[in-house]
Amino acid sequence: FEKSFSLSDFMLREIELLESYDLSQYIDKPKTEIHFHELFQKLTKTDFEILVKEKNSSKKLYPASTTKIMTGIVAIENVANLNEIVKISRNASGTNSSFFPFKRGDRISIMDLLKAALINSNNNATIAIAEYVSGSEKDFVKLMNEKAKEIGALDTFFQNTNGLDTKYPEHKTTARDLALIAKYSMNNELFRKIISIKNDYIIINDEKVVIPLFYEFLNSLRGFPNLFFTITFHVHVGFRF
Repeated sequence: FEKSFSLSDFMLREIELLESYDLSQYIDKPKTEIHFHELFQKLTKTDFEILVKEKNSSKKLYPASTTKIMTGIVAIENVANLNEIVKISRNASGTNSSFFPFKRGDRISIMDLLKAALINSNNNATIAIAEYVSGSEKDFVKLMNEKAKEIGALDTFFQNTNGLDTKYPEHKTTARDLALIAKYSMNNELFRKIISIKNDYIIINDEKVVIPLFYEFLNSLRGFPNLFFTITFHVHVGFRF
């Protein structure tokens, strides 16, 4: 983003855009009395979809940390015991552009790794998850790409589990594919539960570590946890985290 343009400003503009459409066919109220949050609450309780606006939806872009959506759902579907304790490897240690580091030998549960990845966007948590499930990040990424094809995200190609793209020029997806991935993931009860958490902690070496939300502005969206994916979809159309 440019320095003069904040994500919160972008969201306000997106909400204003949505409210400018005549949505009275979906909510039994006059257009002037319909608010975006009310529409969103209704949409999350129904099975139908509305495409309000589409632009560059098939353009391939770097997904950045939204990569972790796929990492999370693939892990959830492939781990039988999320409470199992694992040790952080050398490859998954360090900060790696995250809010807090892991040290080699740290003990942590798979569930807490998922929370670190999906709530706090920790980049090394995804590597540790991948190593547990598949033995290596490279092999886990194969599962991610297989899942993308399975759900119809045919213009998506993952090269890592966290979205860091400096060394991965082909790590790309599209807004359309990201919406499909998000929709698929939101059908999983545990995934919905994790991404709906507002404040929580994880346990590393039997000690509690508070994990704040990666995007502080999400605190203002309490009561609308699924809105994260609406934000992701709109931002991904024309912008990159």
